[in-house]
Amino acid sequence: MKIGAILWASYVPILTRAAARVRDLGLEVRIFSSRTLEAHPEKREEALVELARADIILLYRSGDSFWEEILPRLTELGKTRPLVSLGYDPAYLTLSNVSPEVVQKALRYVLYGGEENFVNLLLYLASALGGLDVSHRDPESLPLAGIYHPRAPKVFTDTGEYLAWYRPSPGTPLVGILYSRHNWVNGEMEVERALIEEFEAQGLGVIPVFSYSVKDESLGSEGPGRR
Repeated sequence: MKIGAILWASYVPILTRAAARVRDLGLEVRIFSSRTLEAHPEKREEALVELARADIILLYRSGDSFWEEILPRLTELGKTRPLVSLGYDPAYLTLSNVSPEVVQKALRYVLYGGEENFVNLLLYLASALGGLDVSHRDPESLPLAGIYHPRAPKVFTDTGEYLAWYRPSPGTPLVGILYSRHNWVNGEMEVERALIEEFEAQGLGVIPVFSYSVKDESLGSEGPGRR
């Protein structure tokens, strides 16, 4: 069974890792980045040809202009196979030709994030829409905001608890670092790790806080601008 996908560039690495984990179950995933399709028009036909070969189509739409160009072809492809269209704008979901329950569950997998959720997204779509005999877990809710240091054993939701673990020396200046939840949940913290190490090498303490970038009441996210 084959799933063809066009996603935000930031989701491509984690979906690629998830796809590698389900390959032995008979599930092939062909992934295209919206950033690539926007910047390289010659790649759009290649993507559409691959989607035409897929049993299931998965989209996470962006505001890039190329979508308007390919929408007529996507609509035609959706007449002959399940198409799941996701995105931050509710209007993007309307391209889907599957039940609202499937769309909402797929969206939860993506919004919660993390490799396990993306693995189970693929398994869920293959099972629910393609009839592949595989089991899956429901979307796993992960913290939308918290304090996480790369050496820490867990995410902290209380500054006092974090400092009790971190134990800075008395009088050590503390620097707050605000970074994207996307980086934490997907394990892509190379920049944050380097920044933390540099501050600590200079004798400073750090309080590294990640936050979901968008205020979303349905998820319980207050966004990075919480006061």
